[in-house]
Amino acid sequence: MEQETKNADTFYFDEIYKTGYLTKKRFGNKWIKRYFVLKGNQLLYYNNHNTENSLLKGTVNCNEVDIQDYPLRDNSFLIKKEGCKDFPLCAASLVEKEDWIDALKAVSQNQPPKTIKKEH
Repeated sequence: MEQETKNADTFYFDEIYKTGYLTKKRFGNKWIKRYFVLKGNQLLYYNNHNTENSLLKGTVNCNEVDIQDYPLRDNSFLIKKEGCKDFPLCAASLVEKEDWIDALKAVSQNQPPKTIKKEH
């Protein structure tokens, strides 16, 4: 049986490109820490990194999203999609923020991120 080979020109919708904790803005000024998984073009989030036993809290379809800085909090950014509610997120550092933005922008254009950085 032949094994499937992956190359940089192929985008995989079931491939996990990035994982890690981000803080998600809730109603008002409340922020809550969640574990995020960028799988294909979907951004999934859970209560914690034990995704097999943790309840899926939500999903963001990242096709054709716009990623912007969110100036109200350090290291934060905003996922915007026409017809959908804005989705503010905050990373622990500027480097982590930039990694997430790069990965999200790539998948929003149906391109795999250049580097896969998984964190816990």
